[in-house]
Amino acid sequence: MLIKNLKNDNSFYHPDLHPREKFVTRQNLDRFGFSFVLRNYCGIKQRRRSFCQWIHGVPWWDEDLDISDLIGPFAYKNNLNIVVANEIQKSLCNAHGYKNVFIGGAPILYTPNIEVNRNPDVLVAFIAHSAEQEGKNVIDTRYLDFLESQLNDFEEVYVSVFSLDLSPNLLNEIHKRNLKIYQGADPTDRYSLQRTQALLKYAGYVSANCMGGSTVYAMQYGCRVSLFDDIFESDQSRLLKSGWSSNDVRRIEYVHSKNYLLKRFPYLFVPIKKSKKNIKIGNEICGSKFKMSPNQAQVAAGWNLSNQLEGYYLGLKNNLKKLIN
Repeated sequence: MLIKNLKNDNSFYHPDLHPREKFVTRQNLDRFGFSFVLRNYCGIKQRRRSFCQWIHGVPWWDEDLDISDLIGPFAYKNNLNIVVANEIQKSLCNAHGYKNVFIGGAPILYTPNIEVNRNPDVLVAFIAHSAEQEGKNVIDTRYLDFLESQLNDFEEVYVSVFSLDLSPNLLNEIHKRNLKIYQGADPTDRYSLQRTQALLKYAGYVSANCMGGSTVYAMQYGCRVSLFDDIFESDQSRLLKSGWSSNDVRRIEYVHSKNYLLKRFPYLFVPIKKSKKNIKIGNEICGSKFKMSPNQAQVAAGWNLSNQLEGYYLGLKNNLKKLIN
């Protein structure tokens, strides 16, 4: 079933109304409902297996980028289709032996356009979140206290919480400060990307206690974005349990640190009301100019006939090998 035209859908006019629909993820493109979004964009009705890894993150540290930042700590098969956001990422993948690398920008670029009236008196705050593989304590009372101090300056102050972090303790800390909770990104929600777009088209201002994909999307969608001065710098050593190297951990901690962010984005460390729009920067990091046509995206996702036949043939061949051995 194709995603309906959301252009004039009343359910996206206000954050309290945004729809959610859980589904079972089976492959990389399913995360955050992206396979539904891309099928709609390509005009494909039936769900298809994707012979592709589309990079979901939006690294803001091209000069310090490592291949593991794109594909994770374990290598892919070198003939697998990989979709990255920009030319630098493509060159890095090619240098590590990956042959079928496409430049297509971030997945959120393919969401259907949702028309929402922006409210300049609404603040949305994004807090640090866990990874899907490893949870962590994301309660930052200093930042929540700061947001509470902003209540008189805005009609509404939302705290966007990553779906996997919706713990009773965190929700209580937000509620007792009279802040509103927004259930944020969810890897198993088919409307996750659309909700993100609608939220960021609605909010006049966005604040965050760390740099992340949501901050970049906020810039791209024209919000006035700022970072909390006391950046939330968490211990990334838990990544060692998931196969990341100690060098990976040090690099990830560095590009999330205040020292790095002050050098890269000094204009984000300002009082909320003095923050400005940085649409150009958001578009650059998201790779907006590299958004593919429906036909190109279909090929990159491995949804064209030749990729489907080849993918299923190789899968059958590997299964037969396992049976013989």
